[in-house]
Amino acid sequence: MIKEMNIPRDVEKLAWSITSILKENYMSRSGIVRDEAGSRAGYIRDRLSNRDIIILVGYVLYRVKENNKKSVSSIVRFDDVRIREAIENANIDSYTWEQLLELVDRFTLETFEELVLTFEFDPLVGTPDSVSRLALQILNPQEKEELVDLDCGYGEFLVASKKYANPKAFCRGYEMNTTVSQVATARGILSNFAVGNTDKYTLIEAGMKNSFDKGFAAPRWGQRAGSMPFRAANFIRSLDNIDVNQFIFPGTSGEWVEASLMMQLLKKNGKAVIMTTMGALTNGTDMQARRHFVDNQYIEAVIALPEKIFAPYTSIPCAMVVLSRFNQEMRLIDATDIFTKGRRRNELSDADIAEIMERYHNDGPHSIKVSTFMRGNYPLNPKRYLTKSIVIENGVRFGDITLDIKRGAQLSAKKLDEVISAEETTVQYLKVNNVQDGMICGEIPYVKEEKSLERYFINDNDIIMSKVAASGKVALASIESGKHLVLGANLFAITVDAKKADPVYIKLFLESDQGAKLVESIASGVTVPMISVEELKDMVIPLPSLDKQEAIVKAYREAEADVARLKAEYEAAYKKLKNIINMDRS
Repeated sequence: MIKEMNIPRDVEKLAWSITSILKENYMSRSGIVRDEAGSRAGYIRDRLSNRDIIILVGYVLYRVKENNKKSVSSIVRFDDVRIREAIENANIDSYTWEQLLELVDRFTLETFEELVLTFEFDPLVGTPDSVSRLALQILNPQEKEELVDLDCGYGEFLVASKKYANPKAFCRGYEMNTTVSQVATARGILSNFAVGNTDKYTLIEAGMKNSFDKGFAAPRWGQRAGSMPFRAANFIRSLDNIDVNQFIFPGTSGEWVEASLMMQLLKKNGKAVIMTTMGALTNGTDMQARRHFVDNQYIEAVIALPEKIFAPYTSIPCAMVVLSRFNQEMRLIDATDIFTKGRRRNELSDADIAEIMERYHNDGPHSIKVSTFMRGNYPLNPKRYLTKSIVIENGVRFGDITLDIKRGAQLSAKKLDEVISAEETTVQYLKVNNVQDGMICGEIPYVKEEKSLERYFINDNDIIMSKVAASGKVALASIESGKHLVLGANLFAITVDAKKADPVYIKLFLESDQGAKLVESIASGVTVPMISVEELKDMVIPLPSLDKQEAIVKAYREAEADVARLKAEYEAAYKKLKNIINMDRS
């Protein structure tokens, strides 16, 4: 079990002392008298109390104390060029350095070291410590193994690797931002890891292919392949030369681009952890990327993490994807229920990490192994596979009993306004809100008779179904002769093969509790789970004989007639109730 280091916690006091001295230095050089600072004091404090300069000054003071010297220049002169540039750019005068050097005798060497390695003035950036510790448990770097962090930032993960895991592993990080890499370099000098101030997407060109035993990456979320920087775009183009089928498209999440880079940088038996959003594991736009990684057996495990684990930077659901090779099965783990609530973010304690690792190695209610021989939308959300199993008798693939599954017309609001007709026509436009209580109802708007809409016409007896899994909207279309119904956005029109199944039976099944759970289990997406045509076709449903289906439909019709009769009786009785006073008067 990983143990935390116990170091005296005077870091905040030291950080504040450095900040106060730097603020006085700035104010005196700017000609600002303390009493005249007024409302500008807050601005000055914010400008000078950023963690970059605090950490770098702390680093210089650490080196002074470590070498028992009183000269800053003698320390900085022989240091890394990026450290020298950062200190020079800070423009700290000799008088201020004299004041800063007085702190050397007031604080211990361990306090200076902890300031440099762990101080977080801005919690919005960086990999949370608990995330690093979980990743390190999975990666388990060994002595002399090479570990890379492709998005090292200020070096939090690399510091954690030396602090919690194996200090004898060779660690390297890459950070493109020069200012950020200066801090990471200072931390690397103290923790014995290297930092490259370069674009990670140039590493293959630099001959780093198959160089690392272990890897970690927490890429910036929200990027899409089509809008990534120049070097990344070049890397994406290079994938066309090594893969028969292209799997990175303009809309593909940036996490899969970085995962592709990581697989090229890893040695044959290497392993890596990539942080992703849950959207990248379920969205239709990322299906081809997921398919590529699953079919090539690159995914060892997926761990769905608790919410707010990266707060306050973001509260969106996220996951760890463990990459390696030759995985005929994937371990899918739901760890969303394991966390220790913190003030601003949820944390993972040692006990939490131990429980997640237990699930990592063993099957259970929250952990399952799934074959990499998949079909459909290739969803990688663990909850998709951990829902209570639905027993299917006489199961058949849904796509095998349907002739067509049509998507609705995705008309923009402007286009819809253009085609809507104020006069009655032979064509109407079916919206999602026209499907209620198993029926098509309400005011269905008329539209102009445009040829472009004909491909969205609904057939008689088509099953109309919402693409939103949780809505449960299902109805059977009944089209009058000479009339047409256009299928609207976020709807499916399912044409059932009447030789194999009764459309009414299929509609009844999709409306049932079992059918609703089955549909929800194939949905993808986090905020609004949606159903894809591919997943719908691969869904297995119970299909008794046509005679049995006919009997079920007959029983349904009888029950439906009873409901209609009882409803009429209720309405008559309720009307009588409301008019009792009038009856009494008569």
